[in-house]
Amino acid sequence: MIKNLVSFSLTEEESAAVKNAGSILDTILKPKLISLTDELRKSTLKMGDKNVPFVSKSLEYADKNTNLVPAFLNVQELRVDFNAVVALSEIYNVLYPIVSLISDTMMESGSEAYSAALLFYETAKLAAKMNVPGAKEIVDDLSKRFKGQGNFGNGSADNPPANPQ
Repeated sequence: MIKNLVSFSLTEEESAAVKNAGSILDTILKPKLISLTDELRKSTLKMGDKNVPFVSKSLEYADKNTNLVPAFLNVQELRVDFNAVVALSEIYNVLYPIVSLISDTMMESGSEAYSAALLFYETAKLAAKMNVPGAKEIVDDLSKRFKGQGNFGNGSADNPPANPQ
């Protein structure tokens, strides 16, 4: 029996509403956000949850003790950056769970679709061997997906992986 954990669909109205919500987020947030290179992502100092109180208190102390603030430290920019973390964390905490669910559902749906397509392909190959009309053409067309992969123990052009998961 083929597993089927996902049976997802959206009405046209639901799809339009989701895309509109995404467009609104894109319009508001994209001009204000940055994209880090992998190199910068690795080398950037990270402010985790445990550092939020430290940064918050440092900002408070800097505001109250201006004599301790070095001339090269821009406290206003520290405030802007800290407020950005707070605001973006709130947005992230709302969006991440749904994005994670979307990702999981896409992965499982893709797995189920690919598994079913492989089952159909294997059946078509068997039908072609039995000279069922039209089966050879189907196999010839679908086998293009596996051309050039060689046989590495988990599939080849004539024998794709039985369980792609």
